[in-house]
Amino acid sequence: MGMAHRGRLNVLSHIVGLPYETLLAEFEGGREVEETLTPMGGTGDVKYHHGATGTLTLPTARAGKVPAVVTITGSGAEDRDERIPMVDGYRPFWQVADTLARRGIATLRLDDRGINGSDAGPADATSADFADDIRAALSFLKTRPEIDGTRLGLVGHSEGGMIGPMVAATDPSLKGIVLMAGPAYTGRRIVAFQQANAVEHAPSLTPAERTEALAKSDSATGDMAAKNAWVRFFMEYDP
Repeated sequence: MGMAHRGRLNVLSHIVGLPYETLLAEFEGGREVEETLTPMGGTGDVKYHHGATGTLTLPTARAGKVPAVVTITGSGAEDRDERIPMVDGYRPFWQVADTLARRGIATLRLDDRGINGSDAGPADATSADFADDIRAALSFLKTRPEIDGTRLGLVGHSEGGMIGPMVAATDPSLKGIVLMAGPAYTGRRIVAFQQANAVEHAPSLTPAERTEALAKSDSATGDMAAKNAWVRFFMEYDP
C-alpha cells in the first residue's frame, strides 16, 4: 500500500475510533485479485475483432462463480481506470472495481482502442463500434471459469452511459446496467446547450457578439461532424 493510502487510513482511524492496524487489516484483507489481460479476441457475432488490454478484477473471497460487470469509459482515449490527468491519483474505474470486488462482484475494465496495448482499429470508428467491443468483452467473460455468465452487467460513464443501453438493447441476458452522467439527448442538442450556456455566461460579450459567437461555434461543430465519423454519429444518435 502506498504512503498516501496509509496516511488516509491513519486519519480515518482517528475519525472512526478504531486502531490503525484494524483498518489496515480490513483494507488489505478485502483487496481484489487482479489479472492483467493481453489481447482479447472477439467472437463471431462481433463486427470488429481487435486485441484489447485490460484488467479482470476478482474478489479474493469467493465460493464458486461470481457475477461480473464490464466498465465503459467516456469519450476520448481513456485507459482502463479512466484516469483523470488533472486530478493526480484519481482512477474512478479502479475504485469501482475495488469496491465491487469487496462485495463479491468481478469487474473487467478495458483500455480504449489505441491505449496501452489495445489495437487502434480503424480511424472512422464510432460509438456503435465501441459497443461491439463491449459485446466482445461480455463474450470473453462468459469463457472465464470464475465468472457466472448468467449474471453480467455494465457500468458506463459519459459516452459509456450511451454505449451501455446500445449493448443492452441487443442483449436481453444482461442483468443490469449503471449509467453515470450518460447523455439523454442527441449530441447536437447537448453541444448546442453547452455552447449557448458558455456564451450567455460570458459577461464581456455584447448581444451582437454573443450571436456571432454562437453562429461561429455552430459552424465549427458542423465542419467537425462532416470530417469526423465519431462526431457525426454522436451528433445524430438519440439515446
